[in-house]
Amino acid sequence: MEKPILTEPGVKYFMNQVLKQCNEQRYIFTNTVFNLVLFLIFILIIGGFLYYKYRGKLTPEEKEAKFREQKQDILSRLNSLNVKIESSRRNNGVGGSKTNLITDLPLWDVSSSDVIVNPYKL
Repeated sequence: MEKPILTEPGVKYFMNQVLKQCNEQRYIFTNTVFNLVLFLIFILIIGGFLYYKYRGKLTPEEKEAKFREQKQDILSRLNSLNVKIESSRRNNGVGGSKTNLITDLPLWDVSSSDVIVNPYKL
């Protein structure tokens, strides 16, 4: 006995084509949404990086203020170091006029020291 056909031949073909078309539309929609989400993430990353680089730069006024502050800090440190050196000289009893060297070494007076004679000189 022959199998009964419960649908018309055109209905089976129509349903297959409709399902294929729905699958293609769903694929296009998901692909488009995925691409848009990745594009937005990419734009956010690039925008965040550029914003970070822009915010990191100082304006000319800020640069000048920072330079003046650094200069003032260096000058105050040098001044405090100079005050310490002067006070240590006064405390040690060493005259300020003879020891103006950076290392506070006493000056070497050639006339009062023993002169080494070269023994190889005839």
